Amino acid sequence: MEDVVREFNDRPRRATYESLNQPSEIFHLSRRRLQSIRAASIASLLLILLQTVAGVISGSLAITADAGRLFADFIEQHKYSQLHTPVYRRIELMTIFGSALVLTLINVTFTIIGVHHINEGYMDILNPWMLVGAILSLTTNCILLFMHYKADWSGNPSDRQRLTNLWLYRRPELLHGVVNHGFGVLVLLVAVLVMNGYYVADAIATFIIILFSMANIVSAVAKVNREYKTFHFFQNNYEAIPE
Repeated sequence: MEDVVREFNDRPRRATYESLNQPSEIFHLSRRRLQSIRAASIASLLLILLQTVAGVISGSLAITADAGRLFADFIEQHKYSQLHTPVYRRIELMTIFGSALVLTLINVTFTIIGVHHINEGYMDILNPWMLVGAILSLTTNCILLFMHYKADWSGNPSDRQRLTNLWLYRRPELLHGVVNHGFGVLVLLVAVLVMNGYYVADAIATFIIILFSMANIVSAVAKVNREYKTFHFFQNNYEAIPE
């Protein structure tokens, strides 16, 4: 009986690995790792909120747009589960899709304002608050990169080949982490340029940040669409089972 129970408990895990065609070590998640991911998620959301406040106070489009990009990355890497109730899953998908829509409207608005700033040639930016926002951005990028590593990349800590597996099976995610979260350094550099009088750098950086933000939004919406297609809707009429 114990062998049957053990085989039943192991079956979903083997099926998941085989369906993804990747080694099980990549998906090793301990309870301690999950707790660290939850703590990092809460910390990143709090820092994104603080960065948004710093961006609004400073008047920097780049800081505020980067906060939106970070939130777009946060919802893009959201993990869906088919174990939840249909009502929960619908609310989950509607929340993600609604957030993506709001972020898109904000990006369009920032693009228009950025073009206006370049044409006017005048930008009223409070440098100290922009520097605070840039530091918050760099910190949040590091936390989100940590979340990527803990959730998707690190594999089984006891496996000596986990870095090799990381490159073989998680290359796109690795490149995404390096490029997308390297923006923390860019935002800090823009803050330094603005402090030295190069205010146009704020608008130019805003356009670049919005491009990457929209890439995250498109990826998040694509995941919502794939998840929605997994729903099994009830039918009003059923075919009779032949006797």
